[in-house]
Formats: sequence, structure tokens, C-alpha cells
Amino acid sequence: MSHNIHQYWQNTLRYTRCHIKQRNEINSDIIYMSHNLKSIQGKRYKEKQGWIKLYIYGSPYIRGFAHGYLLHKELDLVMEIFPTLVRTDLDVSYEKYIKDCTQIITPRLCESCAEIYHELQGIVAGYNTKGGKMSIEELIAWNSMMSMYTYYKPDSCADRCSAFIACGNATEKGDIVMAHNSHSDYVFAQVVNVIIHIKPEKGYAFTMQCCPGYVASGLDWFVTEKGIIGCETTIGNFKKQPDFTKNTPYFCRIREVMQYGKTLDECAKMMIKDNAGDYPCSWLFGDIYKNEIMLCELGLKYTHVEKKKDGIFYGMNSAINEDIRKKETTDKTHWRTSTTSGARNVRLHVLLYETYQNKINIQNAKKIISDHHDVFLDKSTEGNSRTLCKHSENDTIKNNQKMTRPFGAIDGKVINTQMAKQMSFYGIYGNSCGKAFNPKTFTLRIKKQSRSSKKKISRSTKKLLPHLKYIRSHKWTTIKVKN
Repeated sequence: MSHNIHQYWQNTLRYTRCHIKQRNEINSDIIYMSHNLKSIQGKRYKEKQGWIKLYIYGSPYIRGFAHGYLLHKELDLVMEIFPTLVRTDLDVSYEKYIKDCTQIITPRLCESCAEIYHELQGIVAGYNTKGGKMSIEELIAWNSMMSMYTYYKPDSCADRCSAFIACGNATEKGDIVMAHNSHSDYVFAQVVNVIIHIKPEKGYAFTMQCCPGYVASGLDWFVTEKGIIGCETTIGNFKKQPDFTKNTPYFCRIREVMQYGKTLDECAKMMIKDNAGDYPCSWLFGDIYKNEIMLCELGLKYTHVEKKKDGIFYGMNSAINEDIRKKETTDKTHWRTSTTSGARNVRLHVLLYETYQNKINIQNAKKIISDHHDVFLDKSTEGNSRTLCKHSENDTIKNNQKMTRPFGAIDGKVINTQMAKQMSFYGIYGNSCGKAFNPKTFTLRIKKQSRSSKKKISRSTKKLLPHLKYIRSHKWTTIKVKN
């Protein structure tokens, strides 16, 4: 028997045992839910400026059931776009991706993340009760996308997110101020507008921005009742493949932080322990009760943890730590203004340490995360791939940029100490600046650009075009999920 075949059957047997064990553990929950659909342990609130708000509570399976049941329409959209995202982002077939996740990720969930697995089972059951057709294998694969980027394409997470966290003399009132926007294609943007407040049986309540079906944020923004806040930016140009043999997927580790993290030191330990190197990133954490912030950067073999009570940490997809950047990436763009990460690095440094020095507050944080100044051109623009509020759909070849693609900032969030105490924050759905995205205008533009430049529209962009939808202009709004 070949090693691959032997490994496949080992994983299959482990997976089966996991199913049997957990089926017995949650049998009472299944019976309860089958007879008490009117007793869903959760609530969906009225949408506000495009944001969908959900409150769920209870045991893992039951709160998962409420999640899937209450977000069934949004999960329909997930199932529609998921195969396309796999093909365009990971460049593999949907069938292969599901199979790989089942063999690679599922055994780790069964061995070390039973609570998360129960919750995933509940989501599937709740969704399918409302007429959906989703398997547990598909939901695990959906949650695993960020973990699998570097498995297939180690350098594929190059330009996602801009963020900062500041405290002490860096801020206007000496409190903590944190800001973040997510960068992604505008197809994925259609499902990033979910805010879930979870009150679990064990651990601490927390609020996170996420996608339908996610058990962790995925958009990497959260606040907990313990006073821990966090956001993240990816580390690009990574050259190492993740190791899942004895390590835990990224989304499981950050979910543990959100639900169980008591201190910044504990959060760092949870992220570093059993790190699979599956989503290299720069995490920015804050403890509002100690008025302390932390940078936690994760490679595969190298990590960097630094805390301060006076100062700033920021992320823009290039590792701050030189060991991670030089030994585990091919990154040569750290200060190069012609590139997206280099330009945003320079711009964040100017805004945080010069323009808004000692004046960082909620309003100025909104301005920073919505900034359209291109340091390469040294002028304000309508936004492009080099600006903090990313608008890759506006890129032009004449300005030393690549062919336009439907990609950019898909949200904006800011929070300070006072808001965190109330487990609330300011958020904007869509581009951080509030600009709408029109797929018809975009399609006409790239076709014209293709003709004039004699460059072909990329295969991935062509696949995304049929799934693009209009994302209207939204305004910043206060977000708080009542319970």
C-alpha cells in the first residue's frame, strides 16, 4: 500500500471515529432542536446600513443551529459563489478542494477542536432545516479558505487589509484606538456584512465581523466582554507551505482567542501554540482595561510578539519583523512606493506619526482608513491599489499598475476604549470611503482598457464578472448587537 493511500485511509478512519463520538455527544441537542424549532437560541435584528446583526447563545450545536437557521438566505449566496471563489482564488477545482480539506483539516478539528466541530454541525443542520443543501465537508472547507491559501499558493495573500492600533501619547485621550479595513474581490464582498454576538456556555461573550457560516471572524475584527480587541493584516509573499500534521488551523486558534482569551499574553500563546503557518499574519491586539496593545506576527517557524502602553502598531501586508520578512517571505516591497504594501506602509507612517501625531481618535481613524492619497504619484486620487482605502478597480497601466481587477477595500471599522466597553464599534459596509461599486461600469472600463493596452483580461477576473453585484454607497454607523 502506498504512503498516500495509507494516509487517506488513516484520515478516513479518524474522521469516522470523530463522527461517531460527536454524534453521540450531541444527540440530545439534535432531539431538542428537532422538536423545538420555535425555541431557536438566537435573534436576527433589522439590517442597518447594509450590516446584518445576529445574536446567538447556548451550547455549540444549538448556537450553531441558530446561526444556520437565521442566516439561511445568506448561506444560499455562499453556496452560489463558493465554487467560483475556490477556482479563482486557489486555482483548483471545487471537488479537489473539498476532498483536500476533508483529508487535511477535518482530522485536526476532530482531534483538537471538538467544540468548533459541534458548532459547524449545528450550522449545517440549521441551514438544511430551512431547505439548504450543504454538507459538513463543504462548511469546513468554507471556513478553511484562509488556511488553504498558502497550501496551494504560498504567496497568494499578498495584499489584504490595512490596519493600526494606538494607545497612550499616540492618541488624543490616551486610550486605545483601533482601525481596520479588509481587502478582497468584490464577489467575496457580498458576504462580509455579518456581525455576530456569541454568548457561549463556556468562555466569554464576543462580537465579531464574519461571513455566513464562519465560526471565526475571517474578516479578523472582534471585541470581547473581557476587554480584548483585535484585528489583523496578512503577511504577503510567503514562501512556506503550512504544516497541518500536528498543528491547528488558523481559524480555530483565533476563535479560541476570542472566546477564551483573558490577557494579551494568553492571546499570543493561543495563536502561537500548534501554529500551522497556514495564514501568515500580523495580529494587532488590545487590552482596554490595561490600556496596552500588542503586535503578534506569525510565520511558520518564526514569530514576533511585542507589547507597549504608549505607541502604535500597524499592518499593511508586509511583516514588521525582519526575521519573518527576510527568512520566510520573498518580500522586497516593504518601503517601495510603487507597490501596494510599500505605498501603504509609507502612507500609514506619515499619517500616524506626522499628520495625526498625538491626535488619533475615532474621527481621525475613519479618515486614515478611508485615505486616497497615492504616495507613488504624490497626490490625492479616486483610490487605487496603492491607497489605504484600496480601489484596484481604478488601476491604470499608465500609472505603473497592473490590469484592473474587481478588488479593493470592502469595509471599514474603528473602535476606541469607551466603545469596546459597550462591545460596540463604528463600521461601514463596502469601500471605506463610502463609494459605490457598479459592476456594469467596471466591466465596460476593463474591456476598454484591454483594447487600448492590448492586454488580455485575466482568467480569474473573467470568472468573477458574472457574479459581481452592485454594492451601494453606505455610511459609517454605530454597530452594537443587543442581547
